[in-house]
Amino acid sequence: MTNKIQQHKLHLIFTSIAGILFILLKTWVSEDAFITARVIDNFVNGYGLVWNFNERVQVYTHPLWMMIHIPFYFLFNDFFYITIFISLSIIFYTLFLMLRNYFQTNNFNIYLLISFLILSRSVSDFYTSGLETPLTFMLTYLFVVEVNKKELNYYIIGLILALLLLNRMDNILLIIPCLIYILASNFKIRKMSKLLIGFLPFLIWIAFSLVYYGFIFPNTKYAKLNTGMDLNEQIEQGIGYFLNLLKYDLTSIIIILITLFLIAIKKNKNLLLNLSLISGTILYTLYAIYVGGDYMIGRFFAPAIFLSIAISSIIMREISINKKYLSIFFAFLLSSFFFSQINIMKSPNVLTKPFDAKYFIDKKTKIHDERGWSWNTNHLIKGQLINRTGNIENHPFAQKGFRLKKKSDSLAKQCKSTPCLYTDYFAIGMTGYYAGINVHLIDNFAIADSFLAHMKMTSPDDWKWAGHYFREIPEGYIKALQKNDYSEMNPQLAEYHKIIKKIISGNIFDEERLSYIIDLNLGKFDYLLEETDRIK
Repeated sequence: MTNKIQQHKLHLIFTSIAGILFILLKTWVSEDAFITARVIDNFVNGYGLVWNFNERVQVYTHPLWMMIHIPFYFLFNDFFYITIFISLSIIFYTLFLMLRNYFQTNNFNIYLLISFLILSRSVSDFYTSGLETPLTFMLTYLFVVEVNKKELNYYIIGLILALLLLNRMDNILLIIPCLIYILASNFKIRKMSKLLIGFLPFLIWIAFSLVYYGFIFPNTKYAKLNTGMDLNEQIEQGIGYFLNLLKYDLTSIIIILITLFLIAIKKNKNLLLNLSLISGTILYTLYAIYVGGDYMIGRFFAPAIFLSIAISSIIMREISINKKYLSIFFAFLLSSFFFSQINIMKSPNVLTKPFDAKYFIDKKTKIHDERGWSWNTNHLIKGQLINRTGNIENHPFAQKGFRLKKKSDSLAKQCKSTPCLYTDYFAIGMTGYYAGINVHLIDNFAIADSFLAHMKMTSPDDWKWAGHYFREIPEGYIKALQKNDYSEMNPQLAEYHKIIKKIISGNIFDEERLSYIIDLNLGKFDYLLEETDRIK
């Protein structure tokens, strides 16, 4: 038996090394991550948690993820490598927690678990990316572990809940069914009070966000959900996003189905708990469809899929899966994986030379293979053999940022104040980061513009892809920003912008500003936009 365990450990070591190399090969940073990077850069340089100079707009959805980066950026000032280091540190620690118990026994279920972690494209693509996903994975796993303990620590559960929401508010959907279950199964006021104490960090952030930014929710909520888009069309886009998952990552659906099967065969007192946990996967998936999905393949489904893997990891530690079942599981996993790979590797693909990013955007749905789209410039490991020959600075959007910076620097001598250059652009991540604070970048998709985010799309056809909804720049808007001259703007829009400007640029504790924050969030100024509705 000892020799078998030693042989098992040796196999696991080689498998783990292969897994680490696999993750490193896929390590990358997305264009969207640089939206947060500009905020971090501005904060470290003394401008506050802002996107444009003197405009307090929360362009990021992940305060916790952002805050983790700040001390590292202060010391090293290179976002690309910093975010890769943080992502890899978190994901390797998470995987270590998931797998460590399997090293102590001759439990071959671990190979099924490793297959889940590697073959799910949605999960493995977002182990890195510069986005908050690896931290969501870690916190989700810690939550699953905590609620499976015999004695629940409600302080810890409340804290994990707070951190999950600080990392991204819609993470609440992952765990709310389980939270309801554990509270309802044995409700006591004392337990609730402990939960609330642990939850305090999130409540503190909400208070800060309301006072500092003027809003509870990040600006992306208004930019992406306040579009005027027909709900049926939005859900249709979400269904298209799900069908895209079936085409390019069918394996992830198989993983969820296997998890449901494992829950069913593990007949014990944890059945209702596991059902409440897997309900979080289903609820989050339905939510992703409801909001219209995202433009990145698998990104909005990744947390839900990882939750199902986390559930499986706990169950498989405690049961021995019949070899017949294991064979069937591996057959389904591998066949679905190869089905997806056939679709992914159709020519042209990432190895096609010369590299062309447009191959990785679905012409009909505009859904991106974002990692493929960034293949040539945004990955950690490079080489001619794998057709990765460029650096992050070579990306077209980064080059656009450098050109804007050069132009703003040339204007700086005659410019009396910051910023010197005002311009609009549709891809603000790398462009904004490399352009610098002296460029006021107006976001056509309104993610970084509080005024535009509260307006509807110009027309229903103006949405480019899920999560990116185009706003036409109102006449006179740039002049109003540059010179505080509203003479060319629609009077009602001008009035609305003055209110927004007071909130995002005024003295934080000014009484009029605080009054505007309350009234705007209660919808008392909506009438200013009603007669200037942008939808035709």
